[in-house]
Amino acid sequence: MNLEQIINEINKDLDDTQDNGDLIGWINRCMDDLSPIAKKEAKTVYEISSLNGYDLPEDLLEIALVLVNGTQYDPVVLNDSWSTGYKRWGNVLSLQNAPSDGQVELYYFKRLSHLENLEDVPEIEPTFHDLFILYTIAHQQFSEDEPERQMDALTRYNNRNGEFNRFVMANSFVYNSQRQITDVWW
Repeated sequence: MNLEQIINEINKDLDDTQDNGDLIGWINRCMDDLSPIAKKEAKTVYEISSLNGYDLPEDLLEIALVLVNGTQYDPVVLNDSWSTGYKRWGNVLSLQNAPSDGQVELYYFKRLSHLENLEDVPEIEPTFHDLFILYTIAHQQFSEDEPERQMDALTRYNNRNGEFNRFVMANSFVYNSQRQITDVWW
């Protein structure tokens, strides 16, 4: 579904036509709510600079991996001045004990892109586009002081959100690569 179709479904379920701006606001808040679950992967590359300050992408949610000339750098605490690694302060990445030239590859999980145009399509699997409808209806019902309908929609959203979480975990290399077999019983 694109944004226009999502808005049409919301209006149909509410039996009313709501302001598109309000609905888009709720839909984009749902995007923010789903971002930590969706774990959308992104990558950016920086040339190593003597300034040693690399502005992190605006859509960064969580750093997954930092490679400096192909070597993995791990996070270093701010008051550590000896270890090799990277530090994050605000929206700036800096390297410690890094070479003077080459490339920094930043692999990260990004926030889901907000929908702005009616043709925009959410970045999650189409099977779960109903999450935007359920979330928006729940919050719209709350603002209209209809607690029973709001609680029903919110419960349905939370249940569906759990299904989405399980789907992502089952189909994600990130989650599955962290599973380790420690014992084998025959």
